[in-house]
Amino acid sequence: MKNSTLLLFLLLPFISFSQVVETPRGEFFDDLIEMPQMDRNAISYFRKDGKYGFKKGDSLIFAPVFDHVKSYRNFYVVQNNGKYGALNKAVEFILPIKYDTLFTSYASGSAIIARNSNMYGAFDLDGANVLKLKYNQVDYADATSSIFVVRDKKNETKVLLANGKAVNKDLQNITIYKNGIIASVDHKYGFIADNSIQIPFEYDELKIGSAGFRKTNQSNENFVQVSTFANPIIARKG
Repeated sequence: MKNSTLLLFLLLPFISFSQVVETPRGEFFDDLIEMPQMDRNAISYFRKDGKYGFKKGDSLIFAPVFDHVKSYRNFYVVQNNGKYGALNKAVEFILPIKYDTLFTSYASGSAIIARNSNMYGAFDLDGANVLKLKYNQVDYADATSSIFVVRDKKNETKVLLANGKAVNKDLQNITIYKNGIIASVDHKYGFIADNSIQIPFEYDELKIGSAGFRKTNQSNENFVQVSTFANPIIARKG
C-alpha cells in the first residue's frame, strides 16, 4: 500500500472528534503514589517501598509486588522485571506478565495491543487473542468491531477484519470510525463494516452524516443507504 493517509475518528451521538494515529512505543507509567479516589471502597493502587500493590478501601488485594502500574479506562497494565501483564478492573489477571509491552488504541480502548519478540498482535478485554502476534506494528485495534490496522513484514499498511481476514485491496485515504472504515481504491471510495465491504469502491466521495448512520427514504443515484447503522452515508459519483 503506497502513500496511505490514515486518520482516526470516533463518532459519538452528536459529538465527533479526530486525531492522527499515534502508536505508543515507550513505557507509560505515572509516578503517583496512590490513585485519587472518590469512594473509600473503590479499587486503587498504591506505592510502598518502591513497589506497587492494589487495595479496595482498606482491604489489601495485591501486596506491593509490581515494579510499575498503568491504569487504562478498561484495564491495568503491570510490570515486573521488564515484562508486562494485564489486569481487569476487578484486579484479576487477564494476561500473564510475559510480554515486552502492552498498551491500547486510545480511540478504541476495546483491545490490548501486545508485543513479544518484536512482533505485535492484540487481545480483547477478557484476554482472548483476537490478532496473532505476527505483525511489524499494530496502529489500531478494535476488538468490538473486529477492525485492525497493521503493518506487515514489508512495512505496508493492511486493514484486517475478524480472524485476521485481510481486505485484499490497495486501500488509501483510510478513515476509521468506531464501527467502520471509509477508504479509497484507485481514487474511488467505499465503506467497510460488519466484517465485509458494505459499499463498493466506486464513488468519488463518501460523507458521514452527524446523527448516526440513520436509514433514510431519500433515493437517487448519488445516495447510498446503509440500513444497519445509525448515520446516513452520502455518496457522490462524478
